[in-house]
Amino acid sequence: MSDDSESWQLPFDEYRVWFSPSPGAYAVIRLNLVEMVQHLDDDDALQAAMAMQTKSYLVCLDIEMALPFPDRPWYRFEARPIGPHLPPANEEEGYTPDMCIPIYPNTNHPTGRAPVRPRRPFPYGNCYHWIDNTIHIRIRARPEGFDETNAVKISVRAEMLISSMWKEDILRARNSTPPQEPLPAVPHETSIVRGREDAATIASMPHTPSARFCQELPDSDGDGASTSSEWSSSSEGAEGINGSLEDFLDLPLDIFAGLDEDLALVPLVDLWPDLAANLKEEDIASPLDLQKEIDTIQGYLSGRRITHSARVWRESRLLVQARRAFSRIKRVLRMHFTMSA
Repeated sequence: MSDDSESWQLPFDEYRVWFSPSPGAYAVIRLNLVEMVQHLDDDDALQAAMAMQTKSYLVCLDIEMALPFPDRPWYRFEARPIGPHLPPANEEEGYTPDMCIPIYPNTNHPTGRAPVRPRRPFPYGNCYHWIDNTIHIRIRARPEGFDETNAVKISVRAEMLISSMWKEDILRARNSTPPQEPLPAVPHETSIVRGREDAATIASMPHTPSARFCQELPDSDGDGASTSSEWSSSSEGAEGINGSLEDFLDLPLDIFAGLDEDLALVPLVDLWPDLAANLKEEDIASPLDLQKEIDTIQGYLSGRRITHSARVWRESRLLVQARRAFSRIKRVLRMHFTMSA
């Protein structure tokens, strides 16, 4: 009895084993390609997955994208890959290699930007958060849970600092890229979105994370009043929002698992919360390599799914034809015995 009462008095912060990883934690991940192709029931796909070489990567878990419950096969997260070097330039977005944040004890930065400090000592001295660099992953559950006794996490204050730095960088990137040519004027009566098809077209237009973020920011040379007046005087904005909302509500959504659309293509990974025990500094792979691995397996899965669907379709057609032939044979036999009688 005393043991039970003592267990209930255990401070919450001292309980470190969880069925799902914690947002804000740094972790080591590795793609599990074999598990990603198991659902295809395809020996060739399985052998190809086993032959692919994967590396270990460092990420910071950002947002858990569904309600976490025990006994799930995986947990879906938005994560930020951590780079062991400065990010490459991206001329299209206006990003430069200095648009990153060192993680203490790393203090190296082209402009002397202060590092972000995790809540406990970070075991690597060469790591950076990269701007506009997120991925969606499915983290495989562990029967023993995720032991976060030695996990390194980022504080809320550090998250706010990172967001502030990204805002500065995105504004600078936006100002460095040439302005896009304005779209031709469209008569008001033909510009209103009518029907779900037009709304879906607008909702499906590509939006990069940086573009979505910049839409929330006021113009650098104005106070944002013109933006507000444009929205208040135009029915296009309201119609576009309604169309986007309708399309969102039509998405295959499980509130306990997140979006189900193309779920098989979301990278499935194994995760380890103890950084130092599972990854050496010299073995930290680049986020660029991680993206290549993801692109490779997603492209392969897409191709195999098309082939698999075609094979299933052919087999189903053969089955239908066989059933029709068997039905004809039965009718002929029935007629034969009827006439004989």
